Amino acid sequence: MEDYTWCSKCGRRFLKYRPYQKYCSNKCRNVVYKLRYGYVKNETVKKKCKQCGKEFETNIRTKEYCSSECQKVNQESVYIKVDKRQVECPVCGAEFKTGHQHKKFCSRICYLIAKKGR
Repeated sequence: MEDYTWCSKCGRRFLKYRPYQKYCSNKCRNVVYKLRYGYVKNETVKKKCKQCGKEFETNIRTKEYCSSECQKVNQESVYIKVDKRQVECPVCGAEFKTGHQHKKFCSRICYLIAKKGR
């Protein structure tokens, strides 16, 4: 059974391939998206890389870096390594090193024992 319908943009009759299809072509769909949302899906845009300043083209609106190398360099500068400190577990008394500021227990078992004792 062939399902014909009318295009919501231009009014032309077309064959629907999907039950949710509203437009006869990508051209009609892109015009509506541009009006409604201010952009067209998969439209390429020129952007400037936040890390190196190089200009690049992308169709992803949220992309900020020209390559994965530039993104990695920026992420390494954001995440500062915390020096590990020596902590004593309040349950079993074992000493362990941690880089996390709030870690108190050496293992999940010690954490559960302390939690059950509360």
